Amino acid sequence: MDVLYSCHMFEHLDRDEALHFLEEAHRVLKDGAT
Repeated sequence: MDVLYSCHMFEHLDRDEALHFLEEAHRVLKDGAT
């Protein structure tokens, strides 16, 4: 994946959900992606 876009989402997640989201985003994004 080259780009991941998220808008006004983190305020709806608890800490564990936000951490899981960031871990998954890091996992699926290509090196150098945004």
